[in-house]
Amino acid sequence: MGALIEISNAYLNLFHHSNETTPHARLLELLNQNQEWVKLALHGLRECPFRKDVPTANDIVELNAQGRRYNLATPCLAAMELRWAENTTTALELSEPVLETMVAFRLTNNYDMPPEWFKRLIATRAQIVARVMGPLISAQITVKKEHADGLYALAHDADYAEIAKLITPALLKSFPSKAHKKQLQSLRLLIVSLMTSLDKPVQLEIIADKLGSKPGDVTQRVYWFTAGLQVEPDLYLNAARQYIAHTQARISHLIELVHEQREREGSRIALPVAALEFLIEILGPRCTPRWPNQSGWVSPAMELGRYVEGLISMLAGNHDDDAMQALAALLLHKTLKQWEDSLRRAMFDQRLTRRKASFQPASVAKVSSTLANLTPANAADLWALTLHHLQQLAHEIRNGNTNGYRQYWAGDKSKLEDECRDNL
Repeated sequence: MGALIEISNAYLNLFHHSNETTPHARLLELLNQNQEWVKLALHGLRECPFRKDVPTANDIVELNAQGRRYNLATPCLAAMELRWAENTTTALELSEPVLETMVAFRLTNNYDMPPEWFKRLIATRAQIVARVMGPLISAQITVKKEHADGLYALAHDADYAEIAKLITPALLKSFPSKAHKKQLQSLRLLIVSLMTSLDKPVQLEIIADKLGSKPGDVTQRVYWFTAGLQVEPDLYLNAARQYIAHTQARISHLIELVHEQREREGSRIALPVAALEFLIEILGPRCTPRWPNQSGWVSPAMELGRYVEGLISMLAGNHDDDAMQALAALLLHKTLKQWEDSLRRAMFDQRLTRRKASFQPASVAKVSSTLANLTPANAADLWALTLHHLQQLAHEIRNGNTNGYRQYWAGDKSKLEDECRDNL
């Protein structure tokens, strides 16, 4: 076993002890440039998934819950890399129990970028990954592990959307109603997974179930009101406002969930004006739109400021009257003084949006009438036509072949204005 671990460490270059760029070169380096030994080493790796002492996925999950791991993890992961390198077509042609074991090893040894064989498995055999990932996350939440393996990807990686649909509802249903502080990040990630991957009827069913049960943690209730506010604002906005808005601690919990959601770009939910106004009203005072000039660490308050700017931009892009009224109302908030420039800019942009939305192109008949010098349609048309005529006349008087400019001059002196006016 010790030899297998040394070989697999070299093959994967886990500890970056070698400067060689290929697995074969690293094995040669490890095995004294002996090709025969390399051949035997690769044979040993290939056989790892089929050893009699390979544990099941359930065994791996149970041992992981105790904070321990199997020694065969690294050799088996190296074996999968080897299979993929030798033949991508047949690399995953293994029995489902063996594939589940390989998935469990990968999820509990998530120390680098996902290998290609694992990505292919996620894309083509989502159910196999889900059968391992669900129990693993559940077990880690139960033992109060602060960062459950695979849960971040479930929430923020679109490639895991199908897996999220399979396991997120059950994980949320089994989540304890009174949770330890270490378990709350897992809940936030599960809620993000719900909001980004599940269908709306499923979302509403889970949210209603959580808010309809007897009150548990205040923190969890705030999370679920925040989720409801975004999924079905008409149903949850007023209740969320009453429960959250007047307590600093509860607003802080709302910010925690918003912060978790914001990390997945392009997933922002389109919210109605009332919900946008509410979120800007309670989040704006706790951040600033100004970023430091120098490079450095970006604080949560700075990231929250970027999120609030996004909410203001949503209002600016909405051409309805209530969006304009919401921006005007937000400008009156003394606690949003630092956002005054952003809000005024948004009001200007919103006017442009309204103008574009309400613009009606002229009909062919109106365009033809204008071009034919017939009756102008309005004062603006009359002004434009008159100005155009004057510009044409000025050009002809100054540059025409008939020396028309002479009618405004008497010898070397210009005529009086009244005479010029009459001639014009």
